[in-house]
Order: sequence, then C-alpha cells, then structure tokens
Amino acid sequence: MLLIEFVIVILFFSLCQVILVQVFAGAQSKTMDTQRLNDTMLVGQDIAERVAAAGGDMEAALAEIGFQTRDESQGGPPLQYVYDMGHETLLIAQVQRQSQIAGELTVGELVSVSLCAVHGDTELFTWPSVRYIPAEVRHEQ
Repeated sequence: MLLIEFVIVILFFSLCQVILVQVFAGAQSKTMDTQRLNDTMLVGQDIAERVAAAGGDMEAALAEIGFQTRDESQGGPPLQYVYDMGHETLLIAQVQRQSQIAGELTVGELVSVSLCAVHGDTELFTWPSVRYIPAEVRHEQ
C-alpha cells in the first residue's frame, strides 16, 4: 500500500512538473515575441521620423535607409519598398502620390507612406503617414 502511495505522489509531481515546464516555455515564447515587436516598433519609429524629415523625396530617404524596391515582377505593387530586419521580420513601405488641384491650378501634392511590419504571415502593425507638399501656384494648360 505504501508503494502505491509513493507511485501516485511521483505521478502527481511529474504531472505538475510537465505543466510548469509548459508555462515557462510559453512565457519564454511571449517574451521573445514582445522583444521582437518592441525592436520592430523602435526601428519603425526611427524610419518614420527620417522619412518625415526627408521632405518630398521620400523614395530617396527609404533607399538611403536600406529599403529595396519590390516591383511587379516580384509580386508587389510598383511603389513598394521592403526592409528585411532578419528573423523573418519585414518592414514594407507603400508610397502613393496624389496631386491636389483647385480648379485649373495645381496647389500641391499629398504623399502618403504606409509602413507595415510583418513577421512571417502575421502583421505586427501598420502606421499611415501623410505629408502635404505645397507646389508653386501655376496655371496648367
């Protein structure tokens, strides 16, 4: 009878040990995911500030940072830039330009940059940014 009680106690402690190992492994995984998200957000904030400071030439600022152009032959839209952060994490910048016209006058241009972070198949965050660049007021024929 005493032997059976010891076996039951050992099985109970083994079960508790398995559960605790799973909890600690899950905590480690969450810590790694949080660290990856934090690092990606810091890099994304830095890139967003550098692109905003670039003025109208946002494509040159993205190229200077290290973004590579992804064209239609690689499966992306023509004005999409990709920055590989390693560990299957990508920053994707989408640039769109739109002229602002008031009547027959071109009064400026809206440049929007959407910065999206992707890890594997999971989207971590998306930051939209729009900048208005005034143009010389001129009459277009």
